[in-house]
Amino acid sequence: MSVDPSVFGVIEHMDLDGLRSAINDFTTIMTSQGWPFDFTDDIGQTCQGIFYAIEDFEIRADLVFCVAKVGITHNRWRVMQIAADLISQEKQPGEAIPIKEKLSGLHRLQALNAYLKLSKVEPSLRALFEKEDEFLKGW
Repeated sequence: MSVDPSVFGVIEHMDLDGLRSAINDFTTIMTSQGWPFDFTDDIGQTCQGIFYAIEDFEIRADLVFCVAKVGITHNRWRVMQIAADLISQEKQPGEAIPIKEKLSGLHRLQALNAYLKLSKVEPSLRALFEKEDEFLKGW
């Protein structure tokens, strides 16, 4: 959590597979348990810093998923805003594909709608947020 994000950019060019594995382990741990509110903010900020420091689409997708899941499961508005900002970023060709794959199975994804400007979200990702919430279908 205290490593400068620029270090991840260096590691990415030295050992991409190792970095992918480390980030995967990190996101698994961060999304598998409850955390105090202040620490969820740290998780969001750490993921955001790494996201901007690296270029790999798979790692970026893991980080977006991590922030989104932590924000939603902890009902933490600051973390959900970070997730919305990362989702709304202009994407390079092909970048939205792994993000869509990661987010498509996330329960209560529409909780991010309050923080998103859907007009800024790439169309392939926008569809995830336009779907009717399964919970509300029966009401």
